[in-house]
Amino acid sequence: MLDSIRSNTQSWVVKAIFGVIIIVFVFWGMGSFSGGQSSGVAQVNGEAITVAEYHRMLERVVTAYMRMDPDILSNQGFLDLLKREILDEMINNKIRLQEAQRLGILVTPNELKRFLYDMPQFHDESGTFSEALYRTQLAMMGIHPELYLQWLEEDLLTRKLLAYIGMSSGISEAEARLEHDFNLEMRSADYVLFSLEEHIAKAQVSDEEIAAYYDRNQEAFRRPVRANLEFLRLTPETLAKRYPVSAEDAEAYYKENIEDFRMSAIFQARVIVIAAPPEGSTEPGADDLIARAKTRIAEVEARLKAGADFAELAGEYSEDTSTARLGGLLPWHEATDSDDPLLAAVNALEPGQVSAVLRNPGGFFIFKMEGRRPSALSPFAEEKERIMNYLAFHRADADFAAVQRMAEDALHLGTPFAALGETLALTPETSGLLPENALRQMLEVNREYVGVLSDAIAEAALSGNFATIPVPLEIRDGIVLVRILDAVPSMVPPLADVRAEIRLAVQEQKGLELALEAAEKALPLFSGQETPEEFRDRVQRSGQAFRLVDSLQPFDDVPELVAALFFSKGGWMPQVFVTAQGPVIVRLAEVERPTPEAWAVNNQHNAFVNNYRQWQINRIAEAFEYGLILRARIQVNERILASIGWR
Repeated sequence: MLDSIRSNTQSWVVKAIFGVIIIVFVFWGMGSFSGGQSSGVAQVNGEAITVAEYHRMLERVVTAYMRMDPDILSNQGFLDLLKREILDEMINNKIRLQEAQRLGILVTPNELKRFLYDMPQFHDESGTFSEALYRTQLAMMGIHPELYLQWLEEDLLTRKLLAYIGMSSGISEAEARLEHDFNLEMRSADYVLFSLEEHIAKAQVSDEEIAAYYDRNQEAFRRPVRANLEFLRLTPETLAKRYPVSAEDAEAYYKENIEDFRMSAIFQARVIVIAAPPEGSTEPGADDLIARAKTRIAEVEARLKAGADFAELAGEYSEDTSTARLGGLLPWHEATDSDDPLLAAVNALEPGQVSAVLRNPGGFFIFKMEGRRPSALSPFAEEKERIMNYLAFHRADADFAAVQRMAEDALHLGTPFAALGETLALTPETSGLLPENALRQMLEVNREYVGVLSDAIAEAALSGNFATIPVPLEIRDGIVLVRILDAVPSMVPPLADVRAEIRLAVQEQKGLELALEAAEKALPLFSGQETPEEFRDRVQRSGQAFRLVDSLQPFDDVPELVAALFFSKGGWMPQVFVTAQGPVIVRLAEVERPTPEAWAVNNQHNAFVNNYRQWQINRIAEAFEYGLILRARIQVNERILASIGWR
């Protein structure tokens, strides 16, 4: 969305939208790009993503999340997923930039300057670029101008690469209109259902049929090889208990890094936004739009003074849809001094206080202060356990290579598994009797070691000799040592164990056969639009279906039926369709084609044409990028990734 907006920044509508976006930009910030180099957390075609680069990005993203939810750090699962997603995006971005360089795509200084000067968040009241406002906002967010320009240059390179990829996509308005009308046409059906449930109830199943089904389908009941494993998972996290951290060490770390534990003063506000062009705008119709906006914001102000609820008015009036549905609620933000008039005005409010009407190039704003949290040091007592875990983890990580060598030597020497666990201060886990694929998922074995695990389980199942796998298996963030406690060969269970399952399957099969037989017998009676007398009271009307959606209410996934419906020219169709509810005989009931008015609404400001063109470009770009990723040489240092905290 930002890309499309930036490419059309001359429009007052875009400037108004950016006036709304500035709120989130100012309130969230973009973090700092400063920091030195470090060893790589990943290599992309021989080019490193350094720990420093990754850590800066992680801090920026986590800080933004914390402003929305200060308790986000308590969700370790979310943080782990976020860390992986951030690295994946950094890898993809690196690949895109490398391809742009290979193709000779460049960003000239004039292009970069023009791009920067068109960004509305750096425009003054006259709608022109303000160097002072630019530097003030960057300073407020802790971004050095040179590094911000580097970020913009990478953004421009990516957009130019996308434009290069999409050059082959030329979509005219007529083609877009055809696509619009083709895909938004809606059709409904009349149908007669031959209920599967009713016919299943009529089906009778004999013992002979059950036995015959079992004999014909024995392989369908085959249970795979299963094994019960005892295992020791060696990772910096599981080994941390071997490296006890004293309360004194934790307190010393706390004191040495005391400012890392200071939580900034923060506040949360609500906002009502009415978009408008800047004063003095020469855009066609700007004066009328400004007058409209002034009337609406005056209505809001009057209703607030009369005692109306701010959140309700935000939902009714605010044109920032992302906050309007939340009653105008904005993310938590640091209560720092700012030269930005909007932020300064909000920061000056007391809880419960409502601001006067404020103006910027994007429109009119009214804020209400919801609450504040003062700056404070998180007490050592609250941080103690986290610090001890952090220090123990890093000590374990530093010593991990030595521990791994010791474990490998112990395996080669035949050290008993229990003794090895005791030496490592680890309690062995057991899997229970599970299929091999479930065991692989449980252990999270790296792809290169799947064969080692499979072969060991297969050999144990065949020979009945259960032993320790003689090599450690690599997992995402360490190794796992495995001992096979039990292994059961693949087998077909006896008939008695699956009799009930077979009875149900045969009954359903016979019920469907009976329903299909009834439907096929009735089908010749349906001709043209005429409905046989005996079926007229059974005709039902479906919901409407779009061409690209395989669902037709009240049925579930019925792609063949929907496809036939959109090919039909009318009348009962000469075939029976099978649905989850039972076979149906169907005819086209109604066709609702998009009207010229619908096209006019959907293509306001050429929106549908542009979106369809962008959709085509995106499809080409996704295929192109997927090919780049498949060909890229990507190496991730899982141990370094696991050791990186958000601070």
